[in-house]
Amino acid sequence: MRSDSLLFILFSIILISPLFSQEHSLISFSVGTLGIDDNQKAVEYRFEYRAAPKLKGFSPTLGLQATSHASLYSFMGFSRDLRLANGFCLVPSLGIGAYHRGDGKNLGGLIEFRSGLELAFELGMHARASVAVHHLSNSSIYPHNPGVESIVFSYCFVRNQ
Repeated sequence: MRSDSLLFILFSIILISPLFSQEHSLISFSVGTLGIDDNQKAVEYRFEYRAAPKLKGFSPTLGLQATSHASLYSFMGFSRDLRLANGFCLVPSLGIGAYHRGDGKNLGGLIEFRSGLELAFELGMHARASVAVHHLSNSSIYPHNPGVESIVFSYCFVRNQ
């Protein structure tokens, strides 16, 4: 099981690595609560790299999430900025990744899917603050599929202006 996680992470990095050369990408640091609606709450820390928008405004995303219960989730996916009025932005996202339970919640298996919605506020031209809600589950590809929700607060800044 451990070698499967390492192979998935290496494969993810190889697929995404060419994106790091693009301009106007975002780097995001987040902290919040994982398990907002159950009894196995944990502090969640997340780092995310969002490449410059590509086809139809979608941004390829690569991230790593860790919790205070030693759970890890490495993921890749897509997000899209939907501009609203007065500096606000709505950011839906979808992804897939590898989950290591640690001492955290049993989500059923290695492969987990992530969906989320973020509300961001632009802090000038080069930064934003946001709040996001995400759902993580295996979409019933394993017999056990409890899923888990998180809420995080993030600070994002532009890379390579």
